[in-house]
Amino acid sequence: MQNYSARQLFLIAPTLVLATIAPQVNAQRATSIEEVVVTAQKRSESLQETPISITAFNSDQLVNMGVTNIGDIQFSVPSLSMRQFPNSKSTLRVFIRGVGNNDSQLSQDPGVGVYVDNIYMARSTGLAMELAELERIEVLRGPQGSLYGRNTTGGAINIITKKPSGEFSLKQKLTVGDRSLWRSATDIDFPEFNDLALQLNYHTGSIKGPVRNRGNGPNFGDEDRKALRVAVRWTPEKHFIADYVYDRSDIDSGSPYYQSLAPGAAGYEVVPWSTKRFGSASLSQPLLESGLEIAGHSLTLNWELSEQAELKWISAYRELDESTYQDYSTSIQTPRLFANTPFETEQEQWSHELQLVGSTSQFDYVAGLYYFKEEGTEYSDDRISLPFGPNFSLVELPLQQRSSDVLSKAKAVFGQLTWTPSWESRLHITGGLRYTEDQRHLAVSRLQALDGNTFDSKADKTFHRVSPALSFSWDMTELANLYLRWAEGYRAGSFNSRADSITAATKAVNEEIVRSVEAGIKSEWWDRQLRINAAIYSSDFDNMQLGFNLPENPAAPVFFNAGKARIKGAEIDLTALISEGFLLNFAYGFIDHDIKKVIDPATGIDVSSEYELASAPRHSLTIDLDYTFPRMGLGELRANLNYSWRDEQRVIFNLGGPLSALPLNEPYNQIDSYGLWNARLSLDQIALSHGELGFALWGKNLSDEEYLVDGVVNFHWSPKVGVFGDPRSFGLDIIYSWK
Repeated sequence: MQNYSARQLFLIAPTLVLATIAPQVNAQRATSIEEVVVTAQKRSESLQETPISITAFNSDQLVNMGVTNIGDIQFSVPSLSMRQFPNSKSTLRVFIRGVGNNDSQLSQDPGVGVYVDNIYMARSTGLAMELAELERIEVLRGPQGSLYGRNTTGGAINIITKKPSGEFSLKQKLTVGDRSLWRSATDIDFPEFNDLALQLNYHTGSIKGPVRNRGNGPNFGDEDRKALRVAVRWTPEKHFIADYVYDRSDIDSGSPYYQSLAPGAAGYEVVPWSTKRFGSASLSQPLLESGLEIAGHSLTLNWELSEQAELKWISAYRELDESTYQDYSTSIQTPRLFANTPFETEQEQWSHELQLVGSTSQFDYVAGLYYFKEEGTEYSDDRISLPFGPNFSLVELPLQQRSSDVLSKAKAVFGQLTWTPSWESRLHITGGLRYTEDQRHLAVSRLQALDGNTFDSKADKTFHRVSPALSFSWDMTELANLYLRWAEGYRAGSFNSRADSITAATKAVNEEIVRSVEAGIKSEWWDRQLRINAAIYSSDFDNMQLGFNLPENPAAPVFFNAGKARIKGAEIDLTALISEGFLLNFAYGFIDHDIKKVIDPATGIDVSSEYELASAPRHSLTIDLDYTFPRMGLGELRANLNYSWRDEQRVIFNLGGPLSALPLNEPYNQIDSYGLWNARLSLDQIALSHGELGFALWGKNLSDEEYLVDGVVNFHWSPKVGVFGDPRSFGLDIIYSWK
């Protein structure tokens, strides 16, 4: 396929747009804000009636935002932060309200639960996989311990895909852009046959990385993706629906480029560094390709017991196999300074959930049982370069080999009841409760080559927790309500698979508990021309699981129950229909944290006065302007302009050390504030044969902002190495829908 430059795209797209414009009768455009239906509480209900701080995007919004994977939404949700893992662009570290985790080790669970069609994604590995046609994405902020019991002290993200319709339709989308971008997305719905409806999705594409590799191997950030999804819906009678889904994603990539951002210690003068983004780099060793395979099966059975009750069974099996290679701060003048050669992960998970959802005249209820099992292995072989050669020249040496086996099991029973008293229909009182049991097993083998520290260890522990929730909601008017919510969240305890001693590997990291109070308003005004949803919250953490960057191995954070904390903040989502067809979306998040106790695991000293949470920008905002032009020709012309801004934020807390000589909380572990401009111009609904044709010209990071998305501190050759976000890019979408 031919590759197009940004200049060529700018010439092609306006020509296509102008060629279809001709005077015509105006079509009706939006005159009120569209209602959003969510399933955040396991039932379909209006976003405005759900007493939770939540942001939701429907299918049209996701298309307009250019969302192809979950990472694309991070700049449109207040208090949400996502950072890629150092050796994999497909692994995301998700934080909501400053709660998440910096590492992807199998022995620890994330603080934000991610669900695809009600299936819990246990690993952050592969979260940035290609997604099929989406119906909706919901982001629930704050602990969701009663209905989402799998480690949701920060919040939950629900991804809902489109189901087979039983009617024929075909949608083909082609995307071309700079950096040799091309992408093809084919989505087909087949007509229903013998009560069976079939849907096929096949998405594939590739893009060259932003940093050219002048040596051997792929560019830094290269990606080649393939994703297949088969969905079958069986409806033998109107009260029963069975949904089966098989999905598979394959991602081959070149690792991100981590460049040195400051000069290092003596002996490393030849290491190139710059505070500006490198466009190319050379290596003394070939850069190996990283690979990720993810596949899964799921079966969902829905019985409509009556008009008021539904029984649902959700069963799933998923597996992943990843082999990643990372060469930090590479250059032609030096051997590999620090490299994972390779880092391999294999994981399998099984889950089963039974839900009963129903309503009576005064009660809405949800009850269920949950079972989860996970098995996984990790293996890493790390190499390091030290000035041990003649005249202090750099010599590459083996650092460590580490393998770990993890087995986790979880069982839970849960329920939630909402009471609307007969004597006051505007009042809604909701109570929820969940009992969870988590079993953990870890086996670690480690060889530390430099000092000969070799050990094998095994550890087991079971954790129990009851997580309650209580909320009050008051309908002030038909279009406005207030709510007050108290909830407790629970993140299962774990072990450190990256520990450097038997003592550290067998000492459990206890469960993290958060108790949160939230008050909010959901409101619409001026005949649904203005929507204002806002919330304030305060969350208290016990046994907070905190990550530390140790000087012995900066690329492998470890976790401890090191602190107590209080996180306070506020969020606002505002949508305004400024005029017919002209929509404004504004979102803002504020996070303030007070760290009460942080014990340095190496010294036992309280360093809470220095500690700052990772991925918790104090201020974050997004502004989105969307305008649909009066109908002027063969199609609908629409323009979208988006700006997002993130305050400065920490990447992880470094403990300093003799190699780097960095003090505690050295500002090198900070990502500075930055803002991004994105835009999209689309022309849709062009009648062609039996379908519709559409075009969209888009640009991302229009100001070509140089901003960091991650950093690692404490390396001995540089106080900080980091990876920059993608530079300015342009592309053209061509979409044909046949119905």
